[in-house]
Order: sequence, then structure tokens, then C-alpha cells
Amino acid sequence: MRRGLRITFAVILLVIASLGCVDLALDWGKTGMVHASIEAIAILLCLLLLVLGWMHVERTVKVSEDDRLRTEQAFQDFKARNKDTLRQFHEAMCEQFARWGFTESESRVAEGLIRGYSLREIAARAGRSVKTVRNQSTAIYARAGMTGRADLAAFFLSDLMQDDSED
Repeated sequence: MRRGLRITFAVILLVIASLGCVDLALDWGKTGMVHASIEAIAILLCLLLLVLGWMHVERTVKVSEDDRLRTEQAFQDFKARNKDTLRQFHEAMCEQFARWGFTESESRVAEGLIRGYSLREIAARAGRSVKTVRNQSTAIYARAGMTGRADLAAFFLSDLMQDDSED
């Protein structure tokens, strides 16, 4: 459940429980025990739902955070194990960018494209406008003979993957 929806649900349950408490206090002694008991049960159910929902959210957040930390650790371990290979691969990419005649700025944009950053993210990192980055992207694809981002990424990454026919 989305965060905003969870908060809305919790607020509604709190309002219902609060109004039920006010109603119960106002009705106390004026109505029969059955009526008061039903209202008390309704209030308790609202509070129980609120507590159970909160516990579920807390568990979900903890699991998500544990997963994030595990993934981050696996990524750091991968980088540490393959440090030299990754450095050589980056150098090879930079050499290819130079062969294509990319400027330093275009090389940074190309790296961002290959990393999967959006044009907006690349622009923010480079301190440029999205329009400038879009124009640089078009120039990068044209100069490299690529049709777009997927082609550019595949140029560098496809040979790193084992071909399906090699299984």
C-alpha cells in the first residue's frame, strides 16, 4: 500500500476511534449496556486495526531496509572483487569515446546514458539544461553510429554477457 494511502487509512481509523470514544462518553449512562458495548468493541477494533497495520508497515520497512543493505553490500563486494577489471573496462570505454571524437562533456553524458540515468539526472549532475543534454545525446548517437541509448549500452555490454547458444 502506498505511503500516502497508509497514512490516510491510519488517520481515518484514529478519527473513527476518537469519535467513538466521544460518543461513548456522551452516551455513558444514557443508553443500555448493549449499545455501549457495541461502541466499545467498534473502538477497540479500530485501534486493533491501527496497531496491526502499523506493525505490518514497520516489518515491511525493516525487510525493505535489510534488502537494500544486502544489495548494497553485494554491489560493494562485486566492485571490490572486480576492481581492476572495472577500471580497465572504464578505460576502454573512455578510449572508445575518444575514437568517436566525444568531448569531455559528451563523454560524461554518454556514461550517464549507459548507466541508465534520465536526461534530467544527467543534466543535474553536469549542471546543464536538459535541452543541452538532449542535444549532446543526439550528437553522441550520431557520431557513434547508434540509434539510441540501448544501442550505445549494448555496444559496450553485449559481449560481457554469455550468448544463449553457449549454454
